[in-house]
Amino acid sequence: MALKNNYQHEFDFIKEKYLARGIAPELAHKATYEMMTKDPVRTTIRERFGFDVQNVINPYDAAFASLVSFPIGSILPLASISLSNPSDRVLITFIAVIIALAITGYSAAILSKANRWRGVLRNVISGILTMVVTYTIGTLIGG
Repeated sequence: MALKNNYQHEFDFIKEKYLARGIAPELAHKATYEMMTKDPVRTTIRERFGFDVQNVINPYDAAFASLVSFPIGSILPLASISLSNPSDRVLITFIAVIIALAITGYSAAILSKANRWRGVLRNVISGILTMVVTYTIGTLIGG
């Protein structure tokens, strides 16, 4: 909708972005014109948000990555729970889960052809938040 109602603004935004990269004014205008004439939506999304709508992650690749990563990712935490000293179990399991999350995030990103470090970061941060919330609720309710 913004593109339809404010085409010139988007055109100028993209052109200014190219100028800021050091492209000559005439070339920046010509490149912007050619790309916006050919596919204005794709060009605007790529330049404004930094991704190409043609290169989205395949949902089947992502599903397969999850199918593989969940069982493999559970091995390390289960081993840490089973083999650790009861007094150290929570901390050791927490660390094991973080390592497993990093490994599965990295593996899933490779299998689904996504950004590897974003996959690791997303997996680790969401996992830590989930563990903290779960542990807190369990402590409050279960004593």
